[in-house]
Amino acid sequence: MSADVARDNIEVQAGAEKNETIKLEEVEYRHVDEPDTEPEPKFKWTFTVYANLAALYFTYTAGAWAQIVPAFSVIDLQRLWPDQAGLATWVVTSASVAACVLTLFVGNFSDLLGRRYFMIAANSIGIAGCLVASRATSTAMAIGGNAISGVALGLSYLAVPMLAEMVPKVNRGPIIAIAGAMSGIISSAGGVGSAAMQKENVGGIHEGWRPALYMNAGLWFLSLVLVFFFYHPGERPNPEGYTTLQKIKHVDWPGLVLGASGLVMTLLGLAMGGNTAPWDSAKVLALLIVGIFLLVAFAVWEWKFVPESLGLFRRELFQHRNYALALAMHFIEGASMFTANTFFLQLLINEGFVQSIWTATLHQLPFSAGAMTAAVAGGYFLYKTREAKWLTIFSMSVMVAAQALLSVIQPGMNHAAFFVPEVAIAMGVGALGTCVVLIVTLAAPNRYIGHAVALATSIRSLGGAVGLVMFAQVLQSKVKERLVSMFTKAVLAAQLPPTSVVPLLEAMLTGEESVILQVPGVTLASISAATRAIHHAYADSFRYVWWANLPFGLVSIALACFLKSTRKQMTIEVVSAVKERGPNESTKDGANIE
Repeated sequence: MSADVARDNIEVQAGAEKNETIKLEEVEYRHVDEPDTEPEPKFKWTFTVYANLAALYFTYTAGAWAQIVPAFSVIDLQRLWPDQAGLATWVVTSASVAACVLTLFVGNFSDLLGRRYFMIAANSIGIAGCLVASRATSTAMAIGGNAISGVALGLSYLAVPMLAEMVPKVNRGPIIAIAGAMSGIISSAGGVGSAAMQKENVGGIHEGWRPALYMNAGLWFLSLVLVFFFYHPGERPNPEGYTTLQKIKHVDWPGLVLGASGLVMTLLGLAMGGNTAPWDSAKVLALLIVGIFLLVAFAVWEWKFVPESLGLFRRELFQHRNYALALAMHFIEGASMFTANTFFLQLLINEGFVQSIWTATLHQLPFSAGAMTAAVAGGYFLYKTREAKWLTIFSMSVMVAAQALLSVIQPGMNHAAFFVPEVAIAMGVGALGTCVVLIVTLAAPNRYIGHAVALATSIRSLGGAVGLVMFAQVLQSKVKERLVSMFTKAVLAAQLPPTSVVPLLEAMLTGEESVILQVPGVTLASISAATRAIHHAYADSFRYVWWANLPFGLVSIALACFLKSTRKQMTIEVVSAVKERGPNESTKDGANIE
């Protein structure tokens, strides 16, 4: 029987090279403990394999650092160049928009044209972006530098499918989990390091944001060296025998233009609305209306007019239903994950658990530790069970339960009341970051694994942008309803003169002690009452954010219930074996397979 299975697997793989429309669930899984009369090819964990993995891991972690660092520069940029304070938040937005748009199509190019040069480009562009931003003489220049870094960030996401394709499918869970864990470590180090350098004003007053960019440039450089010398992936499949020019001609250029332009305009409109411009302003409405129209046109083009084998959402990607389900879960996960990460910091400060960004950053370390632990544990679970469905359902259920717990938090509670749901959500995020990505890599045709994962990443980023705007609006509306009335009642009861209510509220929201003490009639009692009122107003408002988030989690759980088992897909097949390189032998494709 084992010989028959081996022949079947060989025939399936041979057929896949000729026709990528084969259904992946039809590949038969043979447990490694079955008696073996005709051994299948055995994967060798050689130095070359480890060197290739290391190069990709470092590129991915450099991207993780680039993603976390810009947010810590916002406050210093506002104080360093107060005349451009309204632009400061765009150092974060520019990078996220660039990465989200790029991942829509860059995976497709890497599937067609090869992997190596995209990794070299990622690290080179990352160095350039960090150097431009670190030497900024204005907020606008810092935005430009971070936009360049956003391009590098988008390219660095390609490291995940590249990691997955060079090892047996059964090993993909742990390999992806290690990437998530390393990303968590470097994100924590980048966050704490940035906060510490800003706290100590390293480099000068309000200049503490620059050293983190120098370190990020160094990390990009180290990754570039590793990629240049050690990353040598196998050749990309080319059953049609196309030349490079023919491959480029077969790209869905109209779809790329429609999708990218629509995504850029929509994301910019969402970022500007309620921040740098009112939602009903002409420029916000124009960006949103035109952007959404272009996205609708993109959807119609992909559905009705583009050839099935050429579109960015080509039909082959959706042969296995797990891919469509994974895209939907990625969108919802993005909204939920980005909401949790963004609002945790605000919750800690505005509900009085901590008093500064520095201490808030330290208090978020349990989140990183929980996510890293769950990622590694999830990877091991996936390797042992070959089943991603139940881990996905369990992880999402934990996140939903934790968000329900966050909705009952009140100021004055022990920090453990926040710690428990924080770590629970982190563990859900870490496990999902491993198992949902694994599902994508297994459901997609081998030939399009880069495009499949990059597209899912773009969808998750879009979900994060939509979720952040939606939940921020919920928070702002509830704070607006509660803050003034609760604040006024509290400070008047503390004998503050009525004419000083509004000045004290404005001063308290700045957080500047010197400004607060200058308010006429202010006393320690009125300040204490004002602080408690603000904390309770935000606590009541945050509750609605978590309640609004719950339906999305429940929908994700429902979607996960329809996933098909991944057990038959987690075989010992290697999609793209690395090139074994030695001093006394020529380069050989797949030399780590014997």
